[in-house]
Amino acid sequence: MNAVIEFFQAHWDELCAAFTALISFCTIVVKLTPSQKDDAVLAKVIKVLDYLSIVNPKGTRVVKDADAGKKK
Repeated sequence: MNAVIEFFQAHWDELCAAFTALISFCTIVVKLTPSQKDDAVLAKVIKVLDYLSIVNPKGTRVVKDADAGKKK
């Protein structure tokens, strides 16, 4: 397990670049094809990535306060 963690730590930049390139390539291929099914799948993948991203420009992810719903 330590070897896996060390691998990710050592190659984090390359892994992020490869993942970004893969998503970009898939986006281009999906836009070139006439099918709507692959558009829907890519939209779901991008929606998940938007939710998991640290930088969320759309503001769709809101951190909720645990005490916000309680009445005093």
